Amino acid sequence: MIMFEHSAALMYGVKKRNKAIGHHFFDRDTMRFFNGRLGPAEQIDDDGSVVFIHSIQGPYEHSPRQYKVALAKPDGWIEDITPGDGFETLALAEKHVHAMRQ
Repeated sequence: MIMFEHSAALMYGVKKRNKAIGHHFFDRDTMRFFNGRLGPAEQIDDDGSVVFIHSIQGPYEHSPRQYKVALAKPDGWIEDITPGDGFETLALAEKHVHAMRQ
């Protein structure tokens, strides 16, 4: 399994491009509403495309956390590339990213 690192500098650029086009994926209020967390990220192409894992959790105390895979495009758009509703664990999301890269 590949081990990719969360890079603050890498995600800073992704967040900045997303905000520049008027989107709110990474806004504090958006992240708080979905109880969102950012996971590992990896640049996958010379054009600046980044694959990253993030998780969300429902509003109820015992709502399960779902791990999702997203593609951050160089133009700032974020595309959810998670199959179905998401993964139950970070390890399963990482395994999916690894399978995608094969």
